[in-house]
Amino acid sequence: MTNSGTRQAGYSLVEVLVSVAIVTTGLLGLAGLQAASLRWTADASQQVAASRLAQELAERIRAQPGEIDRYVATATGIPVIAAACYGATGCAIDARVATDLAEWRAQAAAALPGGYATVCRDASPNDGSIANPDCTGGALDPIVLKFWWTARDARGRSVEASALVAPALVLPLRP
Repeated sequence: MTNSGTRQAGYSLVEVLVSVAIVTTGLLGLAGLQAASLRWTADASQQVAASRLAQELAERIRAQPGEIDRYVATATGIPVIAAACYGATGCAIDARVATDLAEWRAQAAAALPGGYATVCRDASPNDGSIANPDCTGGALDPIVLKFWWTARDARGRSVEASALVAPALVLPLRP
């Protein structure tokens, strides 16, 4: 004898498996969003660090009125720190500019992964690499600060700063 009037309560195995698959898909999506959020946070903090460095160099340049072109000219080479600039007697303006730029580049290297920065006159600032910043150098070209650092591409893979064909960040400098 069968009782056709009673119904069984509960879920079938197929319903449970479908539910688990839906929940798993949602959790994987959340994990991916979390990973992307961490990458975006790291990118934002690196941009903030570069902006802070730009502000610092702008203040150093403003402390030496009329010497902006000396900063641009010195940045094309490898500036070195002059110990005399820390003494009581001070140092010549060329040594002060070279020291400012050397300290600033050292801060960029410390604050940004694989970081490098330069200041130059450039009519087309969104090009160049660490090996060749590709600054046009025209007397009337705007002065820009270019920053490179090891970054992540859209897939989250690391891209070395030396492999970048354009700066990670370019900021204009208004003396």
